[in-house]
Amino acid sequence: MRLPSRDELRLLAELEGKPCLSLYLPTTHVGAGTSQNMTRLKNLAREAESLLEEHGIAAKERGDFLKPVQGLLDEPTLWQNQANGMALFAAPGFFKYYQLPVPVEESAIVQSRFHLIPLLSVIADDGRYFVLALGLGGTRLFQGTQYEIAEIPVEQMPKDLADALRFDEPEKQLQSHTVPSGAGAGGDRHTAVFHGHGVGTDDRKTNILRYFRQIDKALQGIVRDEAVPLVLAGIEYLHPIYREANSYRNLTDEGVKTNPDDLSEDELRGRAWEIVAPLVRQAQTQAIEDFGQLKAGERASTNLADVIRAATDGRVATLFVEKGAQRWGTFGSAKRQMRVHDSPQPGDEELLNLAAVRAFTSGARVFVIDDNDMPTDGPIAAIFRW
Repeated sequence: MRLPSRDELRLLAELEGKPCLSLYLPTTHVGAGTSQNMTRLKNLAREAESLLEEHGIAAKERGDFLKPVQGLLDEPTLWQNQANGMALFAAPGFFKYYQLPVPVEESAIVQSRFHLIPLLSVIADDGRYFVLALGLGGTRLFQGTQYEIAEIPVEQMPKDLADALRFDEPEKQLQSHTVPSGAGAGGDRHTAVFHGHGVGTDDRKTNILRYFRQIDKALQGIVRDEAVPLVLAGIEYLHPIYREANSYRNLTDEGVKTNPDDLSEDELRGRAWEIVAPLVRQAQTQAIEDFGQLKAGERASTNLADVIRAATDGRVATLFVEKGAQRWGTFGSAKRQMRVHDSPQPGDEELLNLAAVRAFTSGARVFVIDDNDMPTDGPIAAIFRW
């Protein structure tokens, strides 16, 4: 599965002013239905060509738009390894596609910026978190979401406990050898077993604490300005020692108390998500409560024009958008006036998407949620920074 990173999503959001084609389609990843994925894309490409023509795009330019889309139809292995949805984005000289972990409504949209709300519903507040996989024979940092997890290289990370203590006095230095860590690691990882002179129980804890302080220091360049949870994964007795060394304010109270080398990356993601998911729900619930307390004043609004103006100025702190809702019209950059139409007109764009994209690129939290979870009867609500 190939999901966009937040940085990639930001790049998509910042591309505007040109004709931008956004395609979304649900996909099937099992059984005979996989052949329907290609048929669905063919049909969607035909619909996209008609839309491009309606927007005044010449035949040659339409061909340039759709050539990379058509090229995907010649990659049979791609269609045999699908997730639950797909998003494709094309503009002059630009093409990207992503596989999505959730189904999406089939659609083709042409406007002056990419239609990103379906992606924002997956990425913008996806419960991003870090996992620190602790081990005396080596520690690794992962970044995860509800759907994916990937290792992040950390400069200055000590190789292992012995590496962290290599400048200690000879009598305090540790020697080590390695043994296979377990069946869950696939036989390709090893766990260090440490021994040495002068290493009693107290000394051992002190040495591990020194090692963990070096790890904590190495992490600061990555997590210092973050506000997402950090989940510890490691053998149980290591957790309280690391907590003593930790300086990151969003370390979770719970951790994964097992040898992370015995887990596959997807198993590690699943165990960490069990800890993070309640925190994500709590954050959304708290944001809705905050809106309820502020909605009578000037720090919140459900007026679409006011929200777009605030998002344009970087004033939106939290945005709620109703999943699947659309409002077509225009918003003038100069006079900052909005017009809404009952159905899309030439030159229109989807205004909820405009609000969400501008809020996201200015650092707002964006919740794309079902209508029965919205804190208001309308399709949009915002809390302002000031």
